[in-house]
Amino acid sequence: MHVAARAACSVLIARAGHPPGRCVVVGVNGSSASERALDFAFDTAARSGAGLVVVRAGGGGGDDQRRHLADLVGVREDKYRIRARTRVLPHDPAAALVAESAQAGLLIVGARGRQRYGGLLGSVAQTLLHHSSAPLVLVRTLVTAPVDPAEQSPAAASAP
Repeated sequence: MHVAARAACSVLIARAGHPPGRCVVVGVNGSSASERALDFAFDTAARSGAGLVVVRAGGGGGDDQRRHLADLVGVREDKYRIRARTRVLPHDPAAALVAESAQAGLLIVGARGRQRYGGLLGSVAQTLLHHSSAPLVLVRTLVTAPVDPAEQSPAAASAP
């Protein structure tokens, strides 16, 4: 768990005894981390020839969510030249993705959702780390802005 929570790169957690060759499932929530996971999932499905299921859970599952998901997926379907199935579910995101993992060959999510603390896993990622039955990829968002060392080191922050 420590490696998954603190790694600067994406992490794959393999599950012993899970049958290979099923579809790729990706969970999205509209965050930049989930969009990175969506790109990773499309690339993985395109390279492997696996089917792709894009799941948006929580928030009631209304028409706005369906339209937004269709827009996100449509652009990538054109780019990667594959078709994805979409599911918008009103359920709790963690519970919905744990259930989806039973049919997945690989489950992909952003390592963190909408929280500010970059080194920590989001609550959905934490739940999936412990309860997903499929191999799990926690996709990290690449850092593109310069990092202020004072924000990274408690000792540097307390120096005069």
